[in-house]
Amino acid sequence: MQYFKCDHQRSVYLYLSSLRENCTITAYPCDSYRDYRNGKCVSCGTPQTQSCPILGYYADNWKDYLREKDPPTTKAFFDTAEEKPFCIYHYFVDIITWNKNIRRGSITIKLRDKAGSTTESKINQ
Repeated sequence: MQYFKCDHQRSVYLYLSSLRENCTITAYPCDSYRDYRNGKCVSCGTPQTQSCPILGYYADNWKDYLREKDPPTTKAFFDTAEEKPFCIYHYFVDIITWNKNIRRGSITIKLRDKAGSTTESKINQ
C-alpha cells in the first residue's frame, strides 16, 4: 500500500527501511532546523559507538547518552530521499580562498558512489 494521508505516516516506511536496507538515516543533534539547514550541525560532539543518532531499529544506541542528560531529551534533524532506501549522505565542504579580493570563478564538486554513479554540483560566482 503506497497511500498515506500525511507525511508523518511515512515514518512506517522509514522504520521498515532501517530493518531491510544497508544504509542508515543519520540524524544530527542541533538547536534549530535553521542551524541544521545552514550546516552548523555537522558532527555529534559525543563519543558514541554510533557517531550520531540513527533513525529506526537501531535508534536505541543513543539511549545511554540521553539518560545522562537532564531532562533526557535532544533535538535532532535529518533528511531523507524520496524513494527507497531513503538514506542521504551528507558532505561538508569548507572552501578557503587565498585572495579575498577576487570574487569571480566557479567550483565544481563531483561525487562517485561505490557503483560508479556520479553526481555533480557546480557553484558559479
